[in-house]
Amino acid sequence: GALVAVSAEVRDELVRLGVAPPEKIHVIAYGFDLDRRLAAPPGARAATRERLGAGEDAFVIGWAGRLTQIKRPLDLVRVGATVEGATLVLAGDGELRADVEQLAAELGTADRVMLLGYVDGVAELYASFDVFLLTSANEGTPVVAIEALAAGVPVVATDAGGTRTVVDDGETGFLAPVGDVAALTTFVERLRDDAALRDAFGVEGSHRMRERFSTARMADEMDALYRELLAR
Repeated sequence: GALVAVSAEVRDELVRLGVAPPEKIHVIAYGFDLDRRLAAPPGARAATRERLGAGEDAFVIGWAGRLTQIKRPLDLVRVGATVEGATLVLAGDGELRADVEQLAAELGTADRVMLLGYVDGVAELYASFDVFLLTSANEGTPVVAIEALAAGVPVVATDAGGTRTVVDDGETGFLAPVGDVAALTTFVERLRDDAALRDAFGVEGSHRMRERFSTARMADEMDALYRELLAR
């Protein structure tokens, strides 16, 4: 028999918990139909930004997920407040929504923090972002980071759990320690000030996500695992 883990970090956790020995666990990363999920219609970027009240010259920092403690959403607000001229767009809801709103008000940036609640049509949303920010205390394989990169949006993230299996530090985005708001801010500002770097990271991220997390690749690896098990 065999167990399949979606990342090396999940495998290591299963071994640590005594679920199975390492030789019984095979790592096969998620596979997604990224092209279908992220197909935004022509003009989606401009239309979505207009709807958000962010013009073409605005710098939009995006995030999507649940507003829960593990995601450290207050760090999102702290970074957004520090990055001059940035609009922070948060898609999702959760028990920390009121805390997020309160901190934004305390920092005087309530007008630059947009809480959209649950959103349909993520393709249009990703198209409107300049940078995707992930401040989580832990992640398995962060699907939102995969989607953002696949949509051509560079990612600034905390080096938490399986995030580095998605974000290649200095190549498709930047990684900082959990809770290091200053470092996260510095990286976001670097991308704000360098459109060419944003574009380069976005192009590379889009290419790598399709290579690393495609449904075809996942199917091939599952097929190979079954063949190996049947041959024993």
